[in-house]
Amino acid sequence: MRFVIIVHIVYFRNGNDLCLQLTDIFTKKQKICILSGFWADTHVSENDIVNILGSFDGDTYHITDTNGLIVVNPDLLLSGTTVVSSVFCMRKGVLSEKFKGCDKGNQQMLYGSIIHFVFQQVLQKGLTSEEQILKEATTTVQQARFLHDMYKCNATEGEVLEEIKKYIPQMKKWLDQYTNLASTCSQKKEDLNITKVTDIEENIWCPRYGVKGKIDLTVEVQASNL
Repeated sequence: MRFVIIVHIVYFRNGNDLCLQLTDIFTKKQKICILSGFWADTHVSENDIVNILGSFDGDTYHITDTNGLIVVNPDLLLSGTTVVSSVFCMRKGVLSEKFKGCDKGNQQMLYGSIIHFVFQQVLQKGLTSEEQILKEATTTVQQARFLHDMYKCNATEGEVLEEIKKYIPQMKKWLDQYTNLASTCSQKKEDLNITKVTDIEENIWCPRYGVKGKIDLTVEVQASNL
């Protein structure tokens, strides 16, 4: 349910709780939300929009460490990475959003990005052999987007490709085990097997929780033994 904060006050009841007086945006009815535990440290201001996830007991809802959830200004969508990084350092989450792209990165991040991209392409194109995967990897490291990153990391195409080659057998093993792309494969399959890749890097926006992100792979699966 979505509300606007009219006023917030701190009062004592078994310690410091935060009491929010709210107005339902749609019905205009007033409600009370009590934040306890770590929720009492929530930063809110008058006229903030909040989503209260849970059910009210009459006109009051009590959010504790084990029950309920409040999302402040949920229309400001944050990535899951930003949310997680703020758990350890709130400044890091803010600064990474404001200065996105300013870090020069490193070779480990570069390898990870290329392997991630190659794996997505392998699944989307239905590649099944190590030779096909290697050809895709070779084409990938020649793309301008990755050449720029290699230059910043002082790495050559050959060095990067040699590193990527180490992961090709693992990709092949995963394909054999979890997909039906290689029809000649005789290995035992898992209970859930990928039969089709419908999308890659699909954008997901969720104003209910105030988060956004991308789904690496959206797939169709075939279930067995169910």
